[in-house]
Amino acid sequence: MKSSRVPIASTLLLLASTFPASTFAQTTFGPHYTAFSENPSFTEPPPLEILQADLNGDGVLDFIAAQGNQELLSNSSGGYTLHHFSSSVLKGGDMPLVAGDFNGDGKNDVLFYAYTGGSNLFVIGYGDGAGNYPTTKSIPDLPGIVSGEFSEVVAQATDVNGDGRPDLILANLVVSNPSNPIVNVRLYLNNGNGFTDKGNIYSGPALQNSNGYSVGIQLLLGDYDADGHADIAVVDGNLTVLYGDGAGHFTAKSVAIDSPTLAFAAADMNEDGRTDLVGTDVDQTIQVFLSQAGRTFSQSTVTALDVAQTAFSFPPILADFDGNGRKDIGFVAASSDYTQYGFNAEYQTGSNTWKPGTFTPVDTFAAYYGMIPFVGFGTGNYNHDQKADVALFTDDSTAANHPNSADVLLNTGGKAIGSCPAPAIGIHVCSPGASSASPVKFSFSATSFYPLRKLEVWVDGAKKSETYHVLANQGFSDVSLSLAAGTHTVSFFAGTYDGGVVKKTITVKVP
Repeated sequence: MKSSRVPIASTLLLLASTFPASTFAQTTFGPHYTAFSENPSFTEPPPLEILQADLNGDGVLDFIAAQGNQELLSNSSGGYTLHHFSSSVLKGGDMPLVAGDFNGDGKNDVLFYAYTGGSNLFVIGYGDGAGNYPTTKSIPDLPGIVSGEFSEVVAQATDVNGDGRPDLILANLVVSNPSNPIVNVRLYLNNGNGFTDKGNIYSGPALQNSNGYSVGIQLLLGDYDADGHADIAVVDGNLTVLYGDGAGHFTAKSVAIDSPTLAFAAADMNEDGRTDLVGTDVDQTIQVFLSQAGRTFSQSTVTALDVAQTAFSFPPILADFDGNGRKDIGFVAASSDYTQYGFNAEYQTGSNTWKPGTFTPVDTFAAYYGMIPFVGFGTGNYNHDQKADVALFTDDSTAANHPNSADVLLNTGGKAIGSCPAPAIGIHVCSPGASSASPVKFSFSATSFYPLRKLEVWVDGAKKSETYHVLANQGFSDVSLSLAAGTHTVSFFAGTYDGGVVKKTITVKVP
């Protein structure tokens, strides 16, 4: 996940209090540190605007930062190696916005915002599968963006028109009139040889907080109405969902929210096929917005007693951390004396029923009012054990022992969320074999360049199973199906939010 820093409001972050001590803990995490520098210190600038994507093709998410062309590349077992990539075009401060296989060569590429790039402010770095970008190409600039002046820009990559190529959706905050900031969301269609600017698909006012600062913007990819087409939630103090039709068109629908300082994340929290939204707020609450039929949402609140210290620039981290089949809500947390910062979670023990876990510190900090302990975060299966891990990225000036580091919290407890290890890319079928007695156990996993939405099992042309147990760009499914005697054609599908699928077919004989 890309970090959601808000540069113009960063000094105004308000921090909530911790919840009372709890003995409940669904799982445990073990910190593993990797610095974004050979000699990490408090004098170096932090690795800002961190993006996670599989850059070296091993199926595990890596990290790329907007500082010194730095990457942390996975070794597939939870460890990371610092890598500096060189480029004649990309410079040390260029900001990675989103990744995708934009040229169809089976390797992840990265869109960079080169805000000092003169006439080339938005550049695609075409990946070589080893974390380098030997070839680059510019795409049209966003209107109003000026070289040398930083603008807040966020992006998503998804196929909006069903041609099999990932397109780009970019949003930027326009503050030419400080009393009336505007958010523009713009569509760039992948034409097979670059991108074509198709203009704005949304424009609207961004709300300000009580101090007159914009609360920042987010673009959250999902399928909020479960129609198989990619949608985008626009968060700018307001909440607006842009519902896609699969042909490159969007319908905007506003969603009422109680606070302009909510920071959101998106995931299917109740396994019904619709993407939901969860937001953290400065009033010590977590707001859960479950998608309903008719493009509506039902809102509920996780109370202050269940919430650890959070800041509004840190959206929640949504994943099944304890392996019980339900996604939990993780968040940036702090000890009661504010000297240690780290991670905690609300565990979903029943349908939209929550219980707080135990705080996991990652470091001690030189704490002060309004501090920002981390510059970003992520979640994924970082060591191929089918458990949801967490990554927090420390600030340069406040972390006492590990400044400028990725603090990868490997999940050391709980259960795996699937029994079949995920492949580097595509679908891995662990069972059944060529012959199996009924009921037949189907166990498979999938890895994509893009966030996965669901997994399906089809037998002889009929869908028999649909599950939504996914973690970032990976999905896992374990189901048992009763099949009649005979030979059956079985197809396994993994679907992304934009309707794209990965498929694998086998033949199974049931005696």
